[in-house]
Amino acid sequence: MALIIAAHAGTGKTYAAKMNSNLFTDLTYYTYRYDIPEDFIHNKEDSEAIKAEFRFPRNFDYPENYIEAIKNASKENKIILIVPDPYLLSTLEEENIPYVIAYPERSAKEEYRQRFIKRGNEDNFMRIFTGSWDGFIDDFVRNTYARHIVLESHEYLTDVLDKSMLNKSIEEVGEKNTWKVFTEDDADLLKDEHIIIPTGYDEIGKYAFVNREDIRSVVIPEGVSYIADSAFAYCTMLKNIFLPDSIERVDETAFFNCDGLIGDGVTFKEKTYEYAIDVHNVTSEFYEAINGGEEK
Repeated sequence: MALIIAAHAGTGKTYAAKMNSNLFTDLTYYTYRYDIPEDFIHNKEDSEAIKAEFRFPRNFDYPENYIEAIKNASKENKIILIVPDPYLLSTLEEENIPYVIAYPERSAKEEYRQRFIKRGNEDNFMRIFTGSWDGFIDDFVRNTYARHIVLESHEYLTDVLDKSMLNKSIEEVGEKNTWKVFTEDDADLLKDEHIIIPTGYDEIGKYAFVNREDIRSVVIPEGVSYIADSAFAYCTMLKNIFLPDSIERVDETAFFNCDGLIGDGVTFKEKTYEYAIDVHNVTSEFYEAINGGEEK
């Protein structure tokens, strides 16, 4: 049975397949995404130049044609290397097809930028993969479906993958992600108008409190680093929210249509959010919800 690995750009998919074609199959997505003349891709330099370069027309069969190629390649006893396109990965999850994700540690951004330059990637590619570096890493870290392989500095796929992988179950490859999401089901258990979210979560998930017109204030506990898309959308009565120091990213639509939040916007950890979040001038009722009536 094949082992599917969704590997980030620059981790060495092309090299791994070239060095050991009996073990690896590299499904190069751009040959499925674009209509490229067959005689154009004749060496590594040309193929690298194509990536994220929109000189060719889109293939409107993508991504369905790529998903089908993954399924066909999976019939062989190989390590199948694919791109970590979110749509592709969600489709694999929906069809209960297991996969592993391989990506670099966050601190390796400059190292990967140099890899991209060395192999001849063009400006569009560089803007996407270095300009959105933290966003890519955040998405990998939050993936709780896949097993994880985090490549350390100067590591490539060939340094951590070998033939023995094919004799292991998916549970034995990589590490299990412990990222914990506060979901809509969790939110349904909290019925008060002053919400105090329990500790132990890393993320306030998509649509967790969407349309909760009963909520007036929310305390998000220390440890939460991400508030996802529409987490509090249409909470029209929400007046106050406490954000912990651990927050690193808030999606633009996290507080969509929360017109009751105070002020014109707040800059938090060098990020300015579209919707106002006052984490300091909270009301007496808010302190009462947090501290049992004692305002400090």
